[in-house]
Amino acid sequence: MVKRKTEIGICDECKVRENDSSKKELFRCKYCGRFFCKKHLPPRLAVLRSSIEEIKDPILKDRIYEEWRKSNGHPDWVWSRKHLEELKIKEEEDREKFLKFLDELKGIKIKEPITTSSKINKTRDFIKEFFWKIGVNPYDFIKHILIVLTILVIIHFFMLGKFGLLFLVLRAIGLVLFGYFLSLIYRKTKHFIPYK
Repeated sequence: MVKRKTEIGICDECKVRENDSSKKELFRCKYCGRFFCKKHLPPRLAVLRSSIEEIKDPILKDRIYEEWRKSNGHPDWVWSRKHLEELKIKEEEDREKFLKFLDELKGIKIKEPITTSSKINKTRDFIKEFFWKIGVNPYDFIKHILIVLTILVIIHFFMLGKFGLLFLVLRAIGLVLFGYFLSLIYRKTKHFIPYK
């Protein structure tokens, strides 16, 4: 491990920023060669706010502002130049990766989202087609289900006394569908059955 050169003296940053003129152990900065206390030894950006404002890239500008606002450390021109070059290279690499990722995304096909209205229209079309195929008016279908349901409720009420409503509704729908199925079969096959 390389030991840094030290000396006892007044830290320039402590004197200017904190009005502290006490003597303390100072360490040599490996970039600029000046001596600072432990608190102010790390280098930070030495740029003017106006020059940061001139940066057009918002991401790079935010990163430089973040570095510039650090409270500890000392402004170091040598380190700043080196650090800004590294940031610029890193930003270019990140931008290239992002553009490559966007190019990969262009090749992926994205399904169009199914809206609620299109689901409703598909359901409505399916119901219309279903009733058209079996040759029944949907309102007559609902009327027949209610009639069968009423009959089932009356029978269950007088016969058993207790009944489950869901069970009766399902049974009514099933009976009506079964009746329509029988009538459909009869209509399709009535030429096979001798009519007297």
